[in-house]
Amino acid sequence: MLGIIGIVTFWAVGIGVVLGILAVIFGGVGMSRSNALPERFQRGRAKAGIITGVAAIVLGVAFLVLVVVAFDDVDSDPANGICNEDRFIQDPDC
Repeated sequence: MLGIIGIVTFWAVGIGVVLGILAVIFGGVGMSRSNALPERFQRGRAKAGIITGVAAIVLGVAFLVLVVVAFDDVDSDPANGICNEDRFIQDPDC
């Protein structure tokens, strides 16, 4: 369940990645417990938790990289090359 929620919320800063990590951890715990039991009926859920957790981590990190790359080239100069007469001394464009 955590992996699915992590996939849905991958765009939220860090939430999808944290939920994905938790899903991988709990999926690993579930996998080890299912190996100890003779019936192994929870093995599929454990695999699904690991797979969706990894997907949430990958999507969250990829989205974070995309946001950083997209907003890296944003110009912080409000005048954008135009001389602002009100701030003649402070404006380097004049």
